[in-house]
Amino acid sequence: MKDLIEVANSIGVDSILQLLVGDNECCILSLNYQDDMMKSNISYLYNDLKMFGLENYSTLKELLLYIDSKSEVAEIVGSKHFVMDIKKHFSLNNKNVVQFYLPLKDNGKSTYFQATLLKKNNQNLLLLEQSIESKTKYENLYASSYKDQLTGLFNTNTLKMHIEELVGTHYFGFLDLNYFKKINDTLTHQVGDELLYRIGLVLMGISDEHVIFYRRSGDEFIFMTNDLGFEETKELIERIQKGISEIEFYGFDISAGLGFSKYERGIGYDAMTAINAADLGMYKSKLTEKSIPVYMNPDDINRILSNGSIAHELEMASKNRKR
Repeated sequence: MKDLIEVANSIGVDSILQLLVGDNECCILSLNYQDDMMKSNISYLYNDLKMFGLENYSTLKELLLYIDSKSEVAEIVGSKHFVMDIKKHFSLNNKNVVQFYLPLKDNGKSTYFQATLLKKNNQNLLLLEQSIESKTKYENLYASSYKDQLTGLFNTNTLKMHIEELVGTHYFGFLDLNYFKKINDTLTHQVGDELLYRIGLVLMGISDEHVIFYRRSGDEFIFMTNDLGFEETKELIERIQKGISEIEFYGFDISAGLGFSKYERGIGYDAMTAINAADLGMYKSKLTEKSIPVYMNPDDINRILSNGSIAHELEMASKNRKR
């Protein structure tokens, strides 16, 4: 308690009360500022990290090496982006109090903190509060804004966030289930939801570091590849179609129309246009006898853009839709 009193005397009682609101277990670290903030030495002023089963890291850089990049929040925003955002908090000069989420993992043990960084009188104090409800409440609350609750896939909020900082070459795919309205009308919407849930399971089973799946709405799904070429994307599509077709569902043959397109910087259109072009390819796929995947190549897309818009083509394709 003596250390805490010294901290309170140093930065002010009001400030320390602001940090200690709540009944959670906590510790307070002092970051001894150097020219490079990441090399700041850590002094433990009130409790330490060993009380949470973690090591007492000696520098800020060392502590940040143990950010849990596999936490659900980090997965949603992208682990590299998540770590960079946390590092930015320590370099901000225009805020005296900064609050953020800090999941740490050491020796296989994950501990999730609400972190508060206080800057006052050239001191940098970091309060780490462990939620008494563990990670579940915060991570689930955060994830609910970025994941589809029925299928467990990412939603379009996450898609928009992911495409903001795209680099390299990516392929976007757009798929829409065949005869889904008939299934809903025949077997009720509840049974239709069951099918969507099972589609989600298939797509999550395929997802890895090379492909991310999103549910747009209804029976429409989008995927985005990372580090895959054209032939590898075609192989991925074959796996998707095979996985969907193997679903046994009340005697229905489950299949989907599928379109895909390419995106990279300098290609002549943005990522959202590539997604809309994949959507157009999906409609064209549904016009084929067996919903053969349709690739909308960059020349096709740029030709449409020079003569009109993807939106107009989508409107026309929707009117001709067969399934």
